[in-house]
Amino acid sequence: MPVAGSLLWAERTPDHLSLYEEGEEVVFWNDAARRVELCMELLNSESRRHELARWGHERPLRNDLFNEPALASILEQVFR
Repeated sequence: MPVAGSLLWAERTPDHLSLYEEGEEVVFWNDAARRVELCMELLNSESRRHELARWGHERPLRNDLFNEPALASILEQVFR
């Protein structure tokens, strides 16, 4: 989970692609062969894992993708 500071390594979906920069902030795969390949690459590169986790962590912070801002916006509109 990137917001917690860990690497997002997940199946490539339209939702994932809309939220993150693949290869820069997260790692996505489409099939088992690619999944294994990426796993081996990441296991062999601690610095790359940390780099992806760091950039992945910063994305939701930049985009303000948390429940609190969304709830604050809803409440602000309700109580206007």
